[in-house]
Amino acid sequence: GLCLASPLVMEHLLIPWNTTPTQACTYAIVLLLVARRPGRREICWAALWAGGIALLRPGDTLFVAPLFAAALLARGAPERWFGDAVRALAIVSSAIGLMLLANKAVFGVFWTTAYVKTVESIGFGVDGMALSAYSLFIEARTLYDIDESALLARYPWTLLCLPGIWVLVMRWGWRALGLPLAALVTTFFYLSYRDFDAVMAFRFGTVHY
Repeated sequence: GLCLASPLVMEHLLIPWNTTPTQACTYAIVLLLVARRPGRREICWAALWAGGIALLRPGDTLFVAPLFAAALLARGAPERWFGDAVRALAIVSSAIGLMLLANKAVFGVFWTTAYVKTVESIGFGVDGMALSAYSLFIEARTLYDIDESALLARYPWTLLCLPGIWVLVMRWGWRALGLPLAALVTTFFYLSYRDFDAVMAFRFGTVHY
């Protein structure tokens, strides 16, 4: 509720457009795999939502993978979840296949579109992650002469996530660990992207990521 009450968050949910449906898909997956005790039906439905993410922003399937892993592993022995894992993987793989065919039909290539080539040329690395994290979360004036409020100053209520993890694990069990793991994977991914720092986030409007 606090997130949606922020005008800046609401503005950036629309730019680019495809972050809006992928966020909705993510919430559906959280509802199915974390808020409920997932069985085969919930796993398959969650995989369909993940397939929707794969069609719109295929890289974002990486961010929901911890939700599936935690939900499946929380069920105990592999024989209790292996079959459902195979079904979920088949569903998501089918969606990725459709996305690749669409790329081929529109751009003439399966994967290396102009956008993908741009991302690959910029690349990823861990060497600048600490400075990026500092400028994004703490303050950006020292490094980039930007007076914009950093994320923790702008959204201090996100610190509620820390005790919230304990509350969710006590309430929903170990499958709730998929939520902080998903957040960590997402944060690590964007901090490792060489073109994602306070300048890009605050001056060029990519803060929504």
